[in-house]
Amino acid sequence: MTDRFLYAVLMVCLALGGTFAIGADLARDSARAREAQMQVVRLETVVITAKRLASNAKVAVTERDVPAARRAQ
Repeated sequence: MTDRFLYAVLMVCLALGGTFAIGADLARDSARAREAQMQVVRLETVVITAKRLASNAKVAVTERDVPAARRAQ
């Protein structure tokens, strides 16, 4: 019975430690971002319009009774 209690305490400590580590890392990253103060450049939106050409590529068609290994080829 003691081992079940010990495992539960260890799991709670592990969860708390992980949460603390992730929180500390996120806080450090946000502090670094504030220090950097990098200039951000936004580019204009580009819209591309084109006609689709008819495709001459042939697509392989397989039957359902063909094994998967042969279909992959």
